[in-house]
Amino acid sequence: MMKRIATGLLSLVFSLLMVSAQAGINPTEAKMDKIMNTYASKMKLAFQEKDDQKTITMLKNASNEAGAEMRKLKPELEKWAQEVKALGEAEKEAFQKRFQAKPYFKSIFELMFDPSVSKRLQANPALAKALEEGNAAFPNFKSDRDSNIIEEPAEEDGE
Repeated sequence: MMKRIATGLLSLVFSLLMVSAQAGINPTEAKMDKIMNTYASKMKLAFQEKDDQKTITMLKNASNEAGAEMRKLKPELEKWAQEVKALGEAEKEAFQKRFQAKPYFKSIFELMFDPSVSKRLQANPALAKALEEGNAAFPNFKSDRDSNIIEEPAEEDGE
């Protein structure tokens, strides 16, 4: 279960990285950064809460808010993704280095690998489920090979 949750968060972060590969701060990137910084901060606060039920509520709220904001940004992200396809490898590599230094990137990874968070998720399946369902609140990001970069969240993933 923990591996699937971590994989979901990693997928989200790396998907955002691929959609965002731009040599400079694009206005769309700045909007995404704002959403993700807020999301990461709310996730961190949620896991600082010791009451699991309150943590679940906080996680759901943070995921739903960030997911809704990302869906609003969908048309811009799709347009930006088309521009990204035309960038050279050096520009993409420069962005990747800059992206990895973003505060939300670091915060999400710190949470995913925090032993106390792992213990809580393993001890409380409802908490783990809330985190996993939170990942589903975000639009799905496809690879650059696909014509539509972002699709709406699936109702059921079959698991």
